[in-house]
Amino acid sequence: MIDEVCIEVCGPPPFMLGGSKRRSAKSQKAEAAERLRETLELELKRLGGVEDGYWRPWNLRTGSYALEIEFCRNGSTRDPANIIGEVANLLQGILYDDDSQVKEIQYRERQEEEERYRIAVKRM
Repeated sequence: MIDEVCIEVCGPPPFMLGGSKRRSAKSQKAEAAERLRETLELELKRLGGVEDGYWRPWNLRTGSYALEIEFCRNGSTRDPANIIGEVANLLQGILYDDDSQVKEIQYRERQEEEERYRIAVKRM
């Protein structure tokens, strides 16, 4: 049984927008969310168990999960809380039913030339 799903995505992670943000920020958020979904979909297909776009090996309605995010940034100033919130929201219905099932969160950052991030979701 698979207890962990890990992906690495090139570019900045998706982030939550507060208030009235510029149109370009909304476009960046949408592009980042799409990159995450596409990368996750490819990994889940590689692992097997995807039916109708949903990950079947885990019972999404039950269980607790740990979410780990590592962001390799290149000078960007994204708020970690907004990144965590948006990533947790985007994984709903794919790896777990509701982000309230995430009981442990780890977030790390480091500086690198090329922006990318790694996400790991583990069943607890």
